Amino acid sequence: MTDKKYMLPSLSDTIFTVVVGTGDATKSFVPHEDIACARSGFFRACLSGDWKESIDAWVELPVDDPEVFQLYTQSLYASNMHQADSGHPNAIYNSISKTVVINRMRYRFLTKLYFLSDKMVDVQAKDHAVEVISELLSRDFIKRSENFSKELVEMITTVWVNTPVDAPIRRLIVDSVARGVPLRPGHFTQFSDAPPDFLVSVIEALGDLMRLDKADPSLSTLGLGDYMQSVTPQAKPDPQKYRSCRIYSSSRF
Repeated sequence: MTDKKYMLPSLSDTIFTVVVGTGDATKSFVPHEDIACARSGFFRACLSGDWKESIDAWVELPVDDPEVFQLYTQSLYASNMHQADSGHPNAIYNSISKTVVINRMRYRFLTKLYFLSDKMVDVQAKDHAVEVISELLSRDFIKRSENFSKELVEMITTVWVNTPVDAPIRRLIVDSVARGVPLRPGHFTQFSDAPPDFLVSVIEALGDLMRLDKADPSLSTLGLGDYMQSVTPQAKPDPQKYRSCRIYSSSRF
């Protein structure tokens, strides 16, 4: 949640240094304190009181990726995490070297981005990460990609190990797979290495979609805001009436 103490009308010229990574991969960033603290609970904690980081105006993030943090700063200043598109399905824009690189670990990169935003205690950044993950999932499933599964399963495993059962990003992944994977023999075997409770959730979501589609197709359509923490979800159908399960988490009614 944004801290009103740091809203932009009170923006000052106070800056601080964030050193990300280690060794040759180290990169320094110099954001405005007001902008960073307005969004990030992590930076508010670091830069308040008598902490060393506050006194020195210096924060070190040695285990994080400078490329990922660069995109996080884009969220702070531009309120989005969109990347340049070279036309190649595996393109990722390297915002430090200003080049487009072919990154076959797109989901790995975006997973890091989501969890860095979580570490920063920045709900809006997490939502921006969810937005770009949703776009990538949609693009892959529309193209019926046969090669995404390994890196996607890696992301699914990381998310399932490190998030609570009602995390919006879990619902996004489950719903995307349930809606997007062709129902033909052998296709779901690509997810055989995913956590068992993920597969159970997908099966339940498929049942819910079939039930809702039969009752009223419009009820099975969710918007991106349904997976965001800073957006009020749209009204959902009565879960008792349609006997829906995990696709509509009971905690949200």
